Amino acid sequence: MERRNWLKELRKEKGFTVRDIAKELGISFSHYSGIENGVKNPSLPLALKISNFFKFKVEDFVIRP
Repeated sequence: MERRNWLKELRKEKGFTVRDIAKELGISFSHYSGIENGVKNPSLPLALKISNFFKFKVEDFVIRP
């Protein structure tokens, strides 16, 4: 799996840490970190939460590496 550098950069642009996002989404630090690092794929409900939080299309999880 490929790292989601675009997601990491988006988070950093907004001034959030991985812990901030994990807390906001109600998931563990390691789970969110795994999503950013491409080790884990989010479930559809979680992908929707992340995309809504950052204001991008949920399809980006499939389209963007």
